[in-house]
Formats: sequence, structure tokens, C-alpha cells
Amino acid sequence: NSSFEGVATCNQLSNLVNISNIKKIQDCLHLVMVDYKFYNSISSSINCKPNTGIVALCHLLAMNPEKLSVYGFSFLLDGWIKEYRDGIEKLEENIIKNLTIKQIAENSLNSKRHNQKNQWMFVKQLNNEYNNFIPDAYMNKILTMKNFNKKNLESF
Repeated sequence: NSSFEGVATCNQLSNLVNISNIKKIQDCLHLVMVDYKFYNSISSSINCKPNTGIVALCHLLAMNPEKLSVYGFSFLLDGWIKEYRDGIEKLEENIIKNLTIKQIAENSLNSKRHNQKNQWMFVKQLNNEYNNFIPDAYMNKILTMKNFNKKNLESF
């Protein structure tokens, strides 16, 4: 549970987390909560509230795996997979505001809360620092861009 800026004050789940889903998942997977101090250090480094995937990357890298293959990160430069996009379109706040998926995507790409450019720069640094960090080919192209810009991705 953290603020808009990405500051957590204790190890506590967000009120947005469905506890019954956690209990179901625990039957299949070993779950851990990232310590709030570790989370805050990531937020501080990124200078925004990190996406869950970024926190997971850092958590896994801290365990010093031999190899960490990473898939599916695009920093919202290409939108979302269909299932996620469908869920976003059905969010009450987006329906009330009558936002199109294109408007939602632009708002998300330019979010101050989850600043994608800051997260991109942070992951570029991780990619350079950790030899065991192996991004998929698409993510690697994104991480090798000189500037964070959707137009740079379209040139690939």
C-alpha cells in the first residue's frame, strides 16, 4: 500500500487487493510481500510510483539469479494486451469520463504517478548493470532507444 508518489509506510496490502484472490493464488504459488523499505528505495530511484512489474524485477534481481529472462515490458509504448485493455475500458472512472482507449493509453503513457520515461531509464540502467538481466528482443529494442518516444519505437 503506497501513496500516489510511491511512498509506503509499512508492509500492508492496498485496499484494492482482493484478499480472496490472494488466498486462491497461495494454493498454487508461494507469495511474498516486498518489504516497504525496499519498495521505497525503488520509488526513490525512479522518482515515481513504480509499476508492479518493475518492483518484481528488482525483487528478483536482489535474489541474484543466474539468469533473469524478462518478457512483456514495453513501458506502454505499444498499449496493452487485449485482455488488459478490455478491463481498462470497463473501469468505472473511464466510462464516467467517456474516454476512448486511445485517450486512456495517452493518459497512462504520460502519467505522473507511473512515469514511464523514468521507469524506462531505470530499467535501462538495470540492463546495463546486471549481466544476468536478459530482456526479450522487443524490450531490448526499447531499452536501446536513445530517447523515450513512441515514434522511436515505430521506426523498428
